[in-house]
Amino acid sequence: MTLEVSKSFEHNICKQKNRKYSEEDLQKIMLRLMRETGIPSNKFNMTREGGFELSGMPNLKLHTLLLEAEKLGLSIKYTKKTLIEIL
Repeated sequence: MTLEVSKSFEHNICKQKNRKYSEEDLQKIMLRLMRETGIPSNKFNMTREGGFELSGMPNLKLHTLLLEAEKLGLSIKYTKKTLIEIL
């Protein structure tokens, strides 16, 4: 049995109105930002839903990636999940 606890909040420090991007455009932007911040391609996978799953990511690189996304006017939604497995 698995218990999941999650907490989410949105963070947007950008004063300008956010532009709406298509999912394809967002994927291209995030791929570019990951390359620019030095995140190697073996540290992320594309999910079936069209997002990215990052593994073994140093916190500083992840923070830099999110700051760069915010500079482009993108809103960030943080979700922290805790999975508890009852065996």
